[in-house]
Amino acid sequence: MWSNYPEILKIWISRSRNHGFSFIVGWTIGNERFLGDYDTAAIGATIDVLVQNCAKWQSISVDAQLEAPGNFMNQILSVIPQGKAKIQQICVDRAEFAIDKLFTFPLVHLTHLTIYTYARNYPIRSYALMENLLSLSLSANNFDIMRLLSQAPRLRRAKLHVKLAPGEAYPSASIAMTYLHTLDLKVAAGAGEDTPDVLDPRFCRFLGCLCLPALKTLFIDIGGGDARPLRWSGVVDLLLRSEASLENLEMRSFAIASFTQFLEGLPDLKHLAITDPILIQDEKLICRLIYDPLPSTNVHARLCQNLESLRITCPIFGSTGLRFLLRSVIDVSTFEGARTLVLVVPNGTEISGLQSLPPGSSLKIVKDWDWKVQRKDLYEEFGANWWNTELQS
Repeated sequence: MWSNYPEILKIWISRSRNHGFSFIVGWTIGNERFLGDYDTAAIGATIDVLVQNCAKWQSISVDAQLEAPGNFMNQILSVIPQGKAKIQQICVDRAEFAIDKLFTFPLVHLTHLTIYTYARNYPIRSYALMENLLSLSLSANNFDIMRLLSQAPRLRRAKLHVKLAPGEAYPSASIAMTYLHTLDLKVAAGAGEDTPDVLDPRFCRFLGCLCLPALKTLFIDIGGGDARPLRWSGVVDLLLRSEASLENLEMRSFAIASFTQFLEGLPDLKHLAITDPILIQDEKLICRLIYDPLPSTNVHARLCQNLESLRITCPIFGSTGLRFLLRSVIDVSTFEGARTLVLVVPNGTEISGLQSLPPGSSLKIVKDWDWKVQRKDLYEEFGANWWNTELQS
């Protein structure tokens, strides 16, 4: 069957004329077991056809956890920096990949980019400017992330998975991202180093290199599932330095030191998502998020005066703690001075009181999947994802 692909591909490309085309090519873990079933010569001929027509590429995805026979993946990637391709979207998923080799020529048409790799020890060259890049999803070491950000002045949305290893280099000057309004940040240290004393200083230094005046939405996951409390000083300094007014915050950490004090500094916050362990650990936090015990005075004890929605996420589905937590939230919502609030609960949550709220409750209950449909603007995918868009349309 592979022997027919090159000719079929040539006919298909010729019919596309000047409209261009997009493609996905992958060689993942497990494919090597079936190598005998493939005609490597025909695969190579198919890759040759793609490379010969690189000027017509619009969007490409290269998924190669292992190197395919014949160095096929490198053939495709090596064409991009030659400046021939007018690519709009690129997705690369490789365990070993020198990011800087992709950007030796300005990619002026590139708007969406996704790269997943932790390859290191490659010579660093200056990255080419990506002046029209709008959306980025990047999993890489700290230095490569900083260099890419500095070359994308018009970036609006970024999803960054950064590993803060010891001895990392940082830029000497702050990187100002004037247009970036949405940041999804996952941070981890090396093996055995995910402790506050190790992670917090590195995280603060990472954020200290950024200035994000347009930031409105922040998704943040610090240190994975570690239950030890992490600090917020780096995020606080970033917001103050950038003079940003955060409106949406989603937390994926399980324990945060001084979280209440942090929320006190976010008067413009409209949407908040936090894990149920954070709320369970601090009973007063529920009350301060839901109602104001002194509504008739000028001294407001309620946090985030403009909050419109509260999303509770649960790492353990159906936990007893979650059921008690939701019951407490519902009870507090009946108090005098309780705000009108959309409460977003995990899918499949069944608890007495969710179907019929008690009289006087100020809550509106929404399941997680319905919420994401309602707020597509908040949960739009990052980086290159044209294939998902086409499947959904």
